[in-house]
Amino acid sequence: MSQADIFLKIDTIEGESQDSKHKGELEIQSYSWGATNAGSASVGGGLGTGKVQFQNFHFTMPVNKATDVLFLRCAEGKHIPKAVLTQRVAGGKQEDILSIEFKDLVVTSVQLGNSTGAGAGTIQVSLDFTEYKIQAYEQGKDGTTKKAGNTGWNVKTNVKV
Repeated sequence: MSQADIFLKIDTIEGESQDSKHKGELEIQSYSWGATNAGSASVGGGLGTGKVQFQNFHFTMPVNKATDVLFLRCAEGKHIPKAVLTQRVAGGKQEDILSIEFKDLVVTSVQLGNSTGAGAGTIQVSLDFTEYKIQAYEQGKDGTTKKAGNTGWNVKTNVKV
């Protein structure tokens, strides 16, 4: 698997990326996000599901000029209109392989961490949102990508967008 570059553009929050396609965005080291939907196969005679539960979007990045603003947004509970995660293959053609757009979000958690000899330290952030859209890409053997699928969900109304 190839190395990846991961950028996060959050409305009203400026990052330090100098990348020509992602200038001023946050450069993140890692992220995690998911959803669960409880099944009922182990109880009763059928297999049903409930309402999907989305986890907060969590990401980690080096401490940077956005650190204080993220803490402030968490304290204020101020809504942020949109954030867009872009993941691409590092090096070579640097083609996008994943894009996730989150709408109407709030910063729900900010954690600062460091240890002796570890450099500037890291910041871990969690975001909650009301809607997402995922753009997936298919990668060919030559490294080029093409759009493969685009789906989304409105968490408030519990419907596909």
